[in-house]
Amino acid sequence: MILYVKKFVLLKISVFLIPVVLFLMPGCAYIQKSIDIRGIKSDEKNFTSDYNPGTPEELQHFLDNLSIKDATKPLHLDKVTIQPMDRWKLKSQPGRTLIMEKASFPSEIKHPDGNDTAVFYIFRQGELKNRKVILWVPGMGVSDMAFRFIKNFFNESLKRDYDIVFFVPPYHLERTEKGKKTGEGFFTSNTIGNFKVILSSIQELRTMYSWLKKEGVSEIGGWGGSMGGSMLLLLSGIETLDHICVMIPVIDWKAGILNNSNLAEYKKLLVKSGFSEELLDKAYEILSPAYNTLKIDPLRTMVLYAEYDQITPVSITETFIKKYSIQNTKKYKRSHGTILLSSDLYKDYGKFLDSISVKN
Repeated sequence: MILYVKKFVLLKISVFLIPVVLFLMPGCAYIQKSIDIRGIKSDEKNFTSDYNPGTPEELQHFLDNLSIKDATKPLHLDKVTIQPMDRWKLKSQPGRTLIMEKASFPSEIKHPDGNDTAVFYIFRQGELKNRKVILWVPGMGVSDMAFRFIKNFFNESLKRDYDIVFFVPPYHLERTEKGKKTGEGFFTSNTIGNFKVILSSIQELRTMYSWLKKEGVSEIGGWGGSMGGSMLLLLSGIETLDHICVMIPVIDWKAGILNNSNLAEYKKLLVKSGFSEELLDKAYEILSPAYNTLKIDPLRTMVLYAEYDQITPVSITETFIKKYSIQNTKKYKRSHGTILLSSDLYKDYGKFLDSISVKN
């Protein structure tokens, strides 16, 4: 079992994988689906060639003793440090001064050369006290190149007087292990290891949430993409969020991994190693928003999704939307890995922020 989103999808789009035709023919389903599938098959090859899943007994014991809320309790609030940040540059909005900082604190993630450090980028337009903040949770493979796209989301938020606190996931950007690429190592073939990295990520988000509240922030909303959308939905079941927007969220890990035909060989290896489908189902359901309750107001929830998504089938996303009567939705003729190329995406998000400016 893995918890997975292919390396190049969401916020890491390689130039050679974006033919000009995608800009001219956004409805070309075959090309867009192929981009998703290519990434999935690439990761399957990596996992099957470096196969070390652990044992079914270890996974069962881990799940039997797992409480997401207890396993993600905030840590190191007294060790949060702030320093200037110059990695991603944004211009100040007219009449305002944008302050860019980096917050960090010890992480429970362990690298071969020692413990990792949790990192958040802060873009604020004044003292945090009494400010509105959007906690930003990106997807797998977020990179410096991705900033060319996601800065459009940032600007839509900043011009509406929100501040942004951006989460750097483990194994990404400055948290990348030496000699590896951003995102490499986040998901492996190890079953329990993948659970732990997700839980540690949520723990870091909860720590930052608590620190922001301690600093006097008036309200905290959220934006999450792909696996980040999955994390954000789980976070919203534990902490109180004012609103959330999720883009191509991984709503059902079973559908994305266990029942994904493009990962059939990997599943065969797991079954051959003694992992029953019942055990795998149980594992995937624990971290899948589809099997948890949406606790945030549906009227303050937005879902941006892709018609040709090969990670989360559109039928699953639409079932989730219908189940909770989420009205703020938009479907694009894109795949999981190409949705950021939709020119309307950023304006649609801005309209959502406008719509929730008055409390429902």
